[in-house]
Amino acid sequence: MNIPAAPELPPPPVVVARPAVAAPWRWRLIHGLVAVGIGLLAALWLAVGWVVEARRDEAIRAEFRQNANVARVLQEQTERVIATVDQATLRVADAVAANPDEIPDLGRFANETGLAPKILVQLSQVWADGRFAASNLDPRGEKTSHVDLSQREHVRIHLAPPTVPERERALPPNGLVIGKPVLREVSQRWTVQR
Repeated sequence: MNIPAAPELPPPPVVVARPAVAAPWRWRLIHGLVAVGIGLLAALWLAVGWVVEARRDEAIRAEFRQNANVARVLQEQTERVIATVDQATLRVADAVAANPDEIPDLGRFANETGLAPKILVQLSQVWADGRFAASNLDPRGEKTSHVDLSQREHVRIHLAPPTVPERERALPPNGLVIGKPVLREVSQRWTVQR
């Protein structure tokens, strides 16, 4: 059997693929969208930066207000404590002036302040020669054997003028003098002396 040969077909045309070229308006649209996206991203970061800076500034202002409040409270508390201790020492001075031969009840004066023993650690009396006489912790001075305190700044200022250095004589003898912190020999605690 003979099969007739298929007619010969012409070869298919050769199609050369060319890259698709977008229309110019599409390129402008794509570039425009990218530019808008970058602009929005930049605006978003600027807004975030502005918000962070505003919150930082507000936090700093709040800390300044808080610190000012704490300083004011500390100042008021310090003034109250010093005024209370000053009143106690004035009452002790009045008691000594009324009965110079008796040691006043320093424990009672200290307790009446409401500050003993945590804030007002010790209320003491010192003799004119600078030796420890008594305190609310050692009412008769027996524990300390009347230790000499005449070289301490807060005691020396109240002693007789010949024992006080010239630079310190300008201070009033009955005025309030707050000395440097010292380790107390009787109470064994660090205290600020008045």
